[in-house]
Amino acid sequence: MGLPFHVLFCWIFVDLFGLQLAGIGIAKSMTFGILVALQFLYIKIFNPCPQAKLKFRLINFRFFKKYLKDIFVQGSSYYFEWISFEVLTMMVGLFGDTVALAGHSIATNLIVMIANLILGTIIPVTILLGNSVGEGNIKLAKKYMKIGGLIIVTMLTLVTSLVFYFRDQIGYLYIDDPQIVNACSEILFIYTFALIPDYIVNTVGSYLRTLGHENFVMNSFLVCYYGFGLPLSALLGFVLHMSFEGIWGGLVFGVYAMTILVILKFSKLDIRYEITKIWKELTTGDAMTEMSTFLDAQMVQSSHL
Repeated sequence: MGLPFHVLFCWIFVDLFGLQLAGIGIAKSMTFGILVALQFLYIKIFNPCPQAKLKFRLINFRFFKKYLKDIFVQGSSYYFEWISFEVLTMMVGLFGDTVALAGHSIATNLIVMIANLILGTIIPVTILLGNSVGEGNIKLAKKYMKIGGLIIVTMLTLVTSLVFYFRDQIGYLYIDDPQIVNACSEILFIYTFALIPDYIVNTVGSYLRTLGHENFVMNSFLVCYYGFGLPLSALLGFVLHMSFEGIWGGLVFGVYAMTILVILKFSKLDIRYEITKIWKELTTGDAMTEMSTFLDAQMVQSSHL
């Protein structure tokens, strides 16, 4: 829904007003603003989840501390993964090679496009998995994990094949400089060896988070990316003079290390036990019982308004 608005705003601020890069930033900000406004408007008009509508009262913040504690680890693991690419960009920039940095920028832009495609599948699967875990439905949870994994591996195989085959041409979609295109091609060649493992990490990592092992996922990112991958990038790139190829190669090894860890962890889990444990916590925990009672009271109160 936001795409038509973004195209329109880009035309207005970049082409019509000639603001160039600043115009892109303004267009993106306005698009996000409209998307947020539309979401609030949808909630206001259709009210899809009335039981979650709470009035502003101090009692509503009773569970805020617990909520922050729960989401901190979840959010941190995603942050540590994505920020590693920013660290990678800074490391490539230290070479002072504008051609390499431009090729790197094109490659990372394509990787973000791929990430949005794959994560657009992982996130819905994780939500459905979380719902089935909350219901204590072991059979359905396993079904979602298998189907989600199959869809994602199929998509990854196709995307990896396309990137590998067209890596020499992809750069020309952004710029017509052969040197920059060649640098982009070299980076994409290296990354194709990590593309499938990278999103296996994301998929299995999401399953582990849903099953209550978010601390393991976060610690694995810290160890594999920042304790192993990025230091190896620095060694290969700066000490062994392998330039930006070495920088990317180090991160690829970090991805493989992370892949091994999450697969080993997931393979040792008793899925039935994990789901049963979470379901019991949800149905018998004092905090959840109190929250349920509070929400029921809110619903009754709302029905009389």
